[in-house]
Amino acid sequence: MKPVKTRSVNRPNTSAAQRNQVALISALLFLIAALLSLYVAWQDLRTGGNSEVFI
Repeated sequence: MKPVKTRSVNRPNTSAAQRNQVALISALLFLIAALLSLYVAWQDLRTGGNSEVFI
């Protein structure tokens, strides 16, 4: 009995360069988010951690 040949499913429009570009952009966005969260935490520590609610 012969094995059944299957065709692999590839994304024809997505190249490795595009995936690398998307990975770079997502890494930069993650870095920006991490820096913003550190800035907010630093500002909270400097002000004494007062819990103020603005409505």
